[in-house]
Amino acid sequence: MLKKLLALLLCICMLISFTGCGLLLFAMEQEDRVESDRIDRDDEDEDEDEDEEPTTAPVEVVPEVQMPVVQSGVYVADNGDDTLTVESVSGDSFVFSLFWYRLYSVDNATATWNGDTFVFDYQVDGDVAKGTLTFTGGEVLMTLTEADLPYIETGDTHYTFEGSEADHSGSLMLQVLLLNDEKNGWCMIIERDNTYYDNVYLRFYQGGRVDIWYLEDQITDSVVHYTEGQYTIEENRLILNGDAYILEAVGGAYPEMKLIALGEYEKDYAGEYTFSVDSYTYSGLYEYFDEFTS
Repeated sequence: MLKKLLALLLCICMLISFTGCGLLLFAMEQEDRVESDRIDRDDEDEDEDEDEEPTTAPVEVVPEVQMPVVQSGVYVADNGDDTLTVESVSGDSFVFSLFWYRLYSVDNATATWNGDTFVFDYQVDGDVAKGTLTFTGGEVLMTLTEADLPYIETGDTHYTFEGSEADHSGSLMLQVLLLNDEKNGWCMIIERDNTYYDNVYLRFYQGGRVDIWYLEDQITDSVVHYTEGQYTIEENRLILNGDAYILEAVGGAYPEMKLIALGEYEKDYAGEYTFSVDSYTYSGLYEYFDEFTS
C-alpha cells in the first residue's frame, strides 16, 4: 500500500514538473512572438514614414567665382595703340586709366569686384564711362556698356599685359624711334626767317646704334659731319652718347619727337624732330645723304 502511494506521488511530481516547463516554454514563445510582431510593426511604420516624406527638387549649388589676381602695369589693345593701365591695386578694387590713341583718355577710374567680375562707373565733369573688366591671366576684356565720351563707342576691347609702366614706356619709345628705314629718319626742325631748315638728322637702329648727321655751320649749310653713336632708353629718357635727354615721342600718321637736355653738353641734340619722308624738300642735309647711305 505504501509503495503504491509513493509511486502516485512521484507521478504527480513529474506531471507538475512537465507542466511547469511547458508553461515556461509557452510563455517564452509568446514573448518572442510579441517582440517579433512589435519589430515588424516598427519596420512597417518606418516604411510608411519614408513613403510619406515629401519630395523636394534638388537645390543647384552655384560655385563661388574666385577673384582673379590683378597685376599693376600696362595692358595694350589688339590695335597696338590703345592702353589700359592699372595704377594701383587694393583689396577687391583697383585704380586704372584708359587711353584711346589720338581720341580721348580716362584717368584714375575705380573698378570693384562684385562677386563675378570687376565693374566701374566713371563720371567726371560730364564724362561717363561704365562697364566691366574681366581678367584672364595676362589678358583683359573690357566691356563698355555706357559711354558719353568724345569719339568713344560702347562695345568690347581686348587687352594683353605689356609690362610695368616703365617697361611699356621704354618699349613704346623704342618702337617710335625705330620708325626709320634706310632712307628716312628723324630731322630736327628749326625756324629761321620763316623758313624751315634741318640741322640734325638721327637714325636709330636695334641694338643701341644711332647714326648722326649735323651741320657745322647753320648759316651757310656748307659743312656736314657724320658720326656713329650709341643710345639707350630708360623709361622716358634717351641716353645719347652718354648724355641724358627727356624723350617725348608719338607715332601715328604724323610721328614727332622732342628731346629736352638734362644738362649742358658739348654737342647738344635737344630740340623738336619730325620723321622725314622722301617728299620733304628741306634744304641742308639731304643733298649729302647719298654719300653716307649708298
